Amino acid sequence: MNEFMDCEAWPVGAPFLGVPGKYVTFETGATAEDKSRDLVTTRDYGSLGDGSGRRLSSTYVSLEQAQVKYPNARSLNDTFDVVGIEKALLLNPHAKAPAGNYVINRSICVPSHTDFYGDGWTTVIRCTADMPRYMHMVVNKSGDYIGEGKTYAEIQALIAGNTGNSNFSIRNMWLIGDLEETKLMTRSAICLKHAKHAKISGVRTSWTGYHGIDISDASEGHIVNMPEYFGKWETKPSEDILVEGCFVEYHGDDGYTTHYSTDITFRSCVARFGSQIFSAENGFEVDDGSRNIVLDGCWAIREQAGFVVKCHDNAQASYNVTITNCHSQLCGYGFWFYGKQNITIGTYAKAYSVLMQNCSSSFTR
Repeated sequence: MNEFMDCEAWPVGAPFLGVPGKYVTFETGATAEDKSRDLVTTRDYGSLGDGSGRRLSSTYVSLEQAQVKYPNARSLNDTFDVVGIEKALLLNPHAKAPAGNYVINRSICVPSHTDFYGDGWTTVIRCTADMPRYMHMVVNKSGDYIGEGKTYAEIQALIAGNTGNSNFSIRNMWLIGDLEETKLMTRSAICLKHAKHAKISGVRTSWTGYHGIDISDASEGHIVNMPEYFGKWETKPSEDILVEGCFVEYHGDDGYTTHYSTDITFRSCVARFGSQIFSAENGFEVDDGSRNIVLDGCWAIREQAGFVVKCHDNAQASYNVTITNCHSQLCGYGFWFYGKQNITIGTYAKAYSVLMQNCSSSFTR
């Protein structure tokens, strides 16, 4: 099985039921005729939500056997929660993860034209202790290709193979990472790469070793280190994304961040209590190559910096950023707009066209 399988692809030869008909039986024993009177939930497709993190290996002796029921399974190490959630998303336009504690050993991949939602913060999704480092919790495309452990050529190929997806939502759940245990910069709770027309709302994230919510291009911002892109724009941005009513806390790097993306709005969001493990925790960071970004009615509390607009060496500067009705409390800097993070190379581009209205900064540290 391809480690970086497209989350919208159903493996060749796998039984595909489409939208379940009246003769299809769900994992719970209910038929589609029964379910027509109810909501489709991820438990109908095998997720447990009981906090056990039970693996496919507890039931199946081979991956091929498991894939008869879960064609999206990648290994017997997969938890029933991750394969059940993904199966529900692949077969339904709306899939609810009911209140419970779900345990995942790899990313949940959200396809196009899909609404993935929970019962609010009583729907909790956690990482297993052996979830690979730098694998995010929820993504829009499978395959987390941060450069760690991969060659330059491999990174180029993964970027080239990202076709993006669109028209989906992620809402009403609590994602808890493993930073508190590992003390390592590990993963983001949600990372969108080359996504379009999407919404993230009512999501809480805690103890993620990287970002809480990251909206990026297909490279996840790593073209900043690729010479062929120095001083250039990306070709596969995320665009038209709304992040609303979210709550990010105890993050290892930035709470919310954007890279090489456009037309992104953060509305009524809170970032608080950067973990202070890596000394780089900003509440909201509009980073490399971001433009046409709106932050409205957001709060940053006890962060290194509350709101930052910047770029790194070799990147295009962020511009056309509107910050209205935003407030910073107990942060090292309330609002910080600048150019290159490392200016020792000489001439550098500055962040520009930043509009700030009705904002406040109090009790700066």
